[in-house]
Amino acid sequence: MNKLPIVALLNTIEVVEDEGRLEFLPPLLEMLNSMVSTYVSKRLPNTPTQEEMEIGMREGKIPAIKAHRARTGLGLKDSKEMLEGYFYQRGVAFKGYRVDGTPFPH
Repeated sequence: MNKLPIVALLNTIEVVEDEGRLEFLPPLLEMLNSMVSTYVSKRLPNTPTQEEMEIGMREGKIPAIKAHRARTGLGLKDSKEMLEGYFYQRGVAFKGYRVDGTPFPH
């Protein structure tokens, strides 16, 4: 994938914002998110995928680590650190955890 479609989409988003057509922003931003995720995962193959992020939010940390390890071949420690850092940087929490990584009390 070359960068032109991403740049073109960013320009479209800017025009939509300038014209006040905010109803078009959610699908455009979703497309941008998907394009950037694909771009990054091709260049940084150990970066967690959108699917692994969704598993972490929906099912929890352990299933997300298992999915990441199965895809990348990384060890437990490396996958765990990669996912925890990725979640933390994005302000996203695993199911059952706060954004800062501390578990919710049971």
